[in-house]
Amino acid sequence: ATSSGTSSVSSKNSSADFDPNAPPACTGLRFSEILSYYTDDAAEQFIELYNSSPESADLSKCKLRYKNKLYPLAASSLFLPSSSYYVYRPAVKLTKNPATENLFEILDANGALVDSLNLPHGQKSGTSYALIGVDYDGSPNWQITYSPTPGQPNVYQEFRTCPTGKIINEAT
Repeated sequence: ATSSGTSSVSSKNSSADFDPNAPPACTGLRFSEILSYYTDDAAEQFIELYNSSPESADLSKCKLRYKNKLYPLAASSLFLPSSSYYVYRPAVKLTKNPATENLFEILDANGALVDSLNLPHGQKSGTSYALIGVDYDGSPNWQITYSPTPGQPNVYQEFRTCPTGKIINEAT
């Protein structure tokens, strides 16, 4: 797993933020997991990306758009190998449990949309919204999970883990 440090905010989307002649460097990046509703500290928040391309992705050529602002994924050249995860720690606080969907987008060096994710209302403290495979029809299966796994394959856990010596529901 590769982690980033904090990143700085760039200006709103403008033509100066992109190079129209740049080769696509982010085409295989996909959102994999996001934790916005932290338990104790905003530093717990993360956005996990997965490189589904057979090529390495130069993250310095990719940007995250959130609430109409652009954030670089890496300040300098940082290559994410194929089939690898990248954990991005945002420099800005994410909305913990949005009242409406929050849109996240990955843009490549020429401003083209690579992937997008709508984070829905319904987040719970200490859970993440994670891609847990695909449904029978081939569409992505996103679930709220009690098992955040930054930088690792996602795990679906429907219920909170019961602390040792405690009983949540005697019937179960």
